[in-house]
Amino acid sequence: MSWGVELWDQWDNVNVHTQKGIDFCERYVHFIKERSAVEMDYASKLKKLVKNFHPKKREEDDCSFTWSHAFVDMLKEVFDMAGQHEVIAENLVGTVSKNLQDLIQELKADRKKYLQEGVRLQDQLKQYHMQLEKAKRKYEKAFYESERALDNYRKADADINLSRAEVEKHRIVMNGKTQQCEESKNEYAAQLQHYNNHQNEFYSQSMPQVFQ
Repeated sequence: MSWGVELWDQWDNVNVHTQKGIDFCERYVHFIKERSAVEMDYASKLKKLVKNFHPKKREEDDCSFTWSHAFVDMLKEVFDMAGQHEVIAENLVGTVSKNLQDLIQELKADRKKYLQEGVRLQDQLKQYHMQLEKAKRKYEKAFYESERALDNYRKADADINLSRAEVEKHRIVMNGKTQQCEESKNEYAAQLQHYNNHQNEFYSQSMPQVFQ
């Protein structure tokens, strides 16, 4: 069984869950951008530090000493480290952040598409249910009227004071109401079958496909 089938009755939960996923991605993009700014600022400060402490021309005579060479080498390493942080910052904004933003746009478009489809399917099922209820009320009314017409005919037929014409009139009304009741019954049965088929398709196929 696919997870789409298992989630057929979790529409609201899936709706909230997918929005939380998008919210998290957007929050992570903000984190990436802020981290990139921190990395770039750190690289800038490292370079400034190297510049401030790099031996001036008047100090070049001291560069022949071992301790001076070691210090200059360390400054070069710090400068290289600054460059690495700049690369990290550029990759975060240029690659990671961009890819995430593209993913977010894709997720938003898919979510909107499938939510609209889900709403359409639910509205469609509601329309079928409304048609079923309308057919049911029509049948109930026709059944009540046919029963009343039958009762009126039986009373008229048993009434010796009524003419044959009056009795025949009640019989015609009874037959008409009986026919209407049968037609309404068949219409209600057809609507019930139609609704049951659509409801089964809705829960077993249509909505699971939306969730997938």
